[in-house]
Amino acid sequence: GIDLRYIDNIPNGTFYCYNSNFYFLQLNSRNEISLGIKTNPLIYPGNYNITIEFLQTDDYAIPLNEKWNLISFPFPLANKSVEYLFNKSSGTIESIWSYENGNWKFYIPNDSSSTLKEIVSGRGYWIKSNKDTFILVGIGSLLKPQTIPPIVNLEKGWNLIGHYGFKSKQAYCNLFSLTNDLDSTKWSSLYRFDSWNQEFEELNKTSIMNPGEGYWLEMNATGFYFPSTIC
Repeated sequence: GIDLRYIDNIPNGTFYCYNSNFYFLQLNSRNEISLGIKTNPLIYPGNYNITIEFLQTDDYAIPLNEKWNLISFPFPLANKSVEYLFNKSSGTIESIWSYENGNWKFYIPNDSSSTLKEIVSGRGYWIKSNKDTFILVGIGSLLKPQTIPPIVNLEKGWNLIGHYGFKSKQAYCNLFSLTNDLDSTKWSSLYRFDSWNQEFEELNKTSIMNPGEGYWLEMNATGFYFPSTIC
C-alpha cells in the first residue's frame, strides 16, 4: 500500500497517519476526514490499498515537511530551551532561525556558535528539516492555557510571528492587539509559508491563521502582539 502521514490537533487529542506525494487527508470543521488526490492519477495509474491508523496521544504535534518550514508554538513552554525541545530531532533538524528586532538568530545542533537559545510563544521560527517528520511537545512541557503568554514587541517593518492558542482564527481577530483606535491596523502585509510546495501565500484580514504555523508580518509602526480576548 501507500503510506500516508497527516497530523492535526483536535480537542479530543492528536491523530497521526502517514503522508505521500499521492494523497492528502483533510479535516473539516465538523471533524470529518476526507481523502483527496494530490497529484495527477494518470501519471501513477493502478489500484492502491490505503491503511489509516489513528493513535491517541498526550503530545502536541507540529508537522514538518522536508526542507523549510515556518512554525510557532501555541502556548508558553515550561522549558524554553531550544536544545531541550529539539534534542530528539537532532538528526532531522538541520537549523532553526528566528528574526527578532531586525536581527537573525540561529540554532544548529552541536554548533557552539548558535545564537538562538530559547523558543518564545508568539514568535515564528524557520526550521529546515532533512525529511518529513513532526515535532512532538509533551503536554507537560506546556504551561497551563490560563498562563498569560508573553507580549511580543514588534518593530516597524518585517517580523516573524506565531499563532496564540489551539484554535484557528481569522487574521483580524488573531491580530486584534495590532488594531488602532480608528479600527485601522498597524500592519500592512501578512504571509504564511506553504511548506509542501515551498512557497509563500499572501493573507488578508479574513484569512485563517492556524495553530503551529508561523507568519511574516509587515508593521507600519511598532506594536505589542498578544492574544486577543475580543474574539
